[in-house]
Amino acid sequence: MHDPEVLRQRAKVQLIADEELERLIPARVAIVEVTLNDGTKLTERVEAVRGTPENPMTRDEVVAKCRDLMAPVLALRARRT
Repeated sequence: MHDPEVLRQRAKVQLIADEELERLIPARVAIVEVTLNDGTKLTERVEAVRGTPENPMTRDEVVAKCRDLMAPVLALRARRT
């Protein structure tokens, strides 16, 4: 997460809380809006975000996510020993 390219891309993302969507909890709904360089806006409402029972991840996706989440922790532990 300290890679300059990752930071450059992260700077383009803005998370905006939406009380209407929060009232739907425990449902996991998201609205994604992308603004292109030419000003074009693309919007999509996702009724079941990835990883929910209604939109499950594949086994390969779960394994990849686990590896991504565990790698920093395991690397930190390896440096301590």
